[in-house]
Formats: sequence, C-alpha cells, structure tokens
Amino acid sequence: MNIPTYTSVMQKLMHWPQRDMGLFLMVCAALLYGAFGYPTPDSMGGVEWAIAAMVLAAFFLSRPWSFLSTGGLTCARLFLVFGLSVPLIMAVVSGNAPRAIVRDVIPFLFMMMPVLYGGLLRDHNQKFLMGGVLGVGVLFSLRCVFPNDFLGQSSKLDYLANMPSVLMAAIFFAGFAIFNFCTRFDLKSLVWLPFFLGLSALCLWPVLETVQRASTGVYVLCVLGVLLVCFLRFPKRAAVLSGGLALCLGMTMHFFAPSLDALAQKNILVGSNMRLAELAAVWQEISQTPLGVIFGQGWGAEYASPAVAGITVNYTHSLLSALILKTGLAGLFLGLLYLGVLVKGLVENFYQNPVIVLAILGPLFIDIFLYASYKSLDFGLVLMLAVGVGFRSPEHASKIASESRVLYGEG
Repeated sequence: MNIPTYTSVMQKLMHWPQRDMGLFLMVCAALLYGAFGYPTPDSMGGVEWAIAAMVLAAFFLSRPWSFLSTGGLTCARLFLVFGLSVPLIMAVVSGNAPRAIVRDVIPFLFMMMPVLYGGLLRDHNQKFLMGGVLGVGVLFSLRCVFPNDFLGQSSKLDYLANMPSVLMAAIFFAGFAIFNFCTRFDLKSLVWLPFFLGLSALCLWPVLETVQRASTGVYVLCVLGVLLVCFLRFPKRAAVLSGGLALCLGMTMHFFAPSLDALAQKNILVGSNMRLAELAAVWQEISQTPLGVIFGQGWGAEYASPAVAGITVNYTHSLLSALILKTGLAGLFLGLLYLGVLVKGLVENFYQNPVIVLAILGPLFIDIFLYASYKSLDFGLVLMLAVGVGFRSPEHASKIASESRVLYGEG
C-alpha cells in the first residue's frame, strides 16, 4: 500500500482546476464557520479573519470576471450592480453610520454569492457543495445541543438554531432517509434509515428547543411532501414505511410533547410576532420622501421596530421588509426578480430532485418572509446550492432525468 507523501499531495492540489480549488476553500470556510464561527459577530476575531481569507481566495479562484456573463442570471447581475451603487449613495445622503453600512453590505454580498461565485458551480461538484452546507447545519446543531462541551461555544442569543443550514439539514436528512428507503427498498436502505432520521432529529432538536413555529411547520410540510411523492411513485413501499414511522412516532411522542406544548403556547401568546406591524413601521420610515419610497434609506438604515419593543435597530425579521427599508421599491422589485428566478429553477427540477429542492425551498421561504437569518453566510451558501441544482447544464439535467425514469420504473 502506497502512503501518499506531502509532496505528492501538494502536487495533486496544485494541479486541481482553479474552480475546484476555489470550491474546496469555500467548503473549508463553511465548515470552520459551522464549527467555531457566528452568523453576525460583533467583531472580527481570528476565526472570522480566517473564514474571510478563504472566502476571498475562493472568489479570485472562481474567475471573478465570470459574474459578468453568468448565464441565466441577468437579473441577478443587475441587482448586484444596483446594490453596490444606489443604496450606498442613499446611505451617504441619509448620513447612516459607516459601521452599520458595512454590516449591511456584507450580508448583501452573501446574498449575491451565486453571482460572485458562479465560476465554482459545475455539475460534478454540486454534491461537494451540498456536503459543506449540510455540514454547517450539523455543526450548528451540535453546538446548540452541546453548547459548552466542544467546538465553539454558543448561546441562544447567537441564533445558531435559526440559521437556514440547520433547517435545510433537518429536512434533507429526513427526506433522504424516506426517499432512499422507498426507492431502493433493500436491507442497506433499511440500515441507513435510522441513521439519517437520527441526524434529522439532531438538527430539528434546536429548532424545537427555541420554539420556532415557522421552521417546525415548514419541516413538517416538507417531510410530508417527500412522503407524498413516495406514495405517488411507490405506494406500497410508502405505506409500509409510513406505518413504521407512525408506530415509532407514537412510541417517542412523550419526548416531543413539551416542545409541542411550548409551540402552542407561543402561538397563543404572540400570534404573528408583530411582523405586520414591523412592515408598517418600515413603510412609515421610507414614505417620508418620494426618493425614500423608490430607493429606500440606504444600507445601514435604522428604524424603531415594534417587534423589539420600539428599540431602534438596523434589521427586520424579513428579507422583503429589509429590502424595502434599505433599497426601496426599486430594490424590492430587483430582489424579487432575482429570487423568483432561483425558485423557478428549483421548481423545474423538483421531479428529478424532490428531496434537495424541498430542503432548499423550506429555508428560503423562512428567510424571505419571516426570519432575519438572511444576513448569514449560510444563506448565501444555500442560494449557491439553489443555483447549482436549478441551473445545471442541459446535458447533466438530461442524464439525471433519464436515470430517474429508469429508477422509478418509468423507462
């Protein structure tokens, strides 16, 4: 057995294509972020600088000029140019604090990662990227369940459980366990079934512990969606699995009962959690001038949020209301166009990849409409994955479709 030497390993790394090396650095940055980083750190420490260095290196290795010609994402390029010009001008006009401006521009760049890192998105490395995003979700979940035992310390105020990678991992592992069993229906898939369901439970547990009603609801809907697909394609296998899952759920329901009671109590106490009042406050802030309505108050804008007892903050609990506040109706239109293209690409690939598509759409829905975790690095990673799944090459899509028809007994 030949043991690879340091020299041989370095030679292989040096001969990797630049784009593959860029993706490797991006995934390394993501895993470091999941193990020791925080979504919105107050200051830059050693971990944050290391993550930033790898992300920046990945940008240059991805052929940064490629964002000017990323096929199928013209609206995204337009949104990028708009976001790096008009809201910055409005921020200066409005006199917004430089620190607050920076803390808004960086999340915007995260949101535009599918465009900036378009050169990394190739058919053969989508699984590698997905492994990185799922790894972030698992690492965040471990840090929530074991906050002081290993990895980076965490508390509820770090909002790790709210991150899109956590919900995506929870949905994906449950969906994959179900879909893989119904597709293959053999001993191997039966052995892997409890393992992946266990990973899903690990990622779902912090969501339940922090009483996230929307995330819990989306998780249930997505898993039921996978089951429905299985019933349509493999009715007998899905019936057998559903019976087994129902029995297991009944036997373990006492573990989930306190969390379900907490969800019900929170729903009674807080209702919609002031989201509509927050939107009204944002509109009142920008509607003072016609220019504000069209272009917003710029990056770094603040307002008195009824969702946090009227305290002046520079974030909202929805990407849409944040775009209205910072970029006005013009930015909202461009942002919706950009996100709409991504969602359309995902929906069109639902037949080939129902589990992956639902696992991506669930967190996107949450961050677009309900949570402030759209400001995180993993939101950008999820968007990159959305492009990787929704805009694969015609040749690769045709191959996947052909394999799917054979797999499902339709060919």
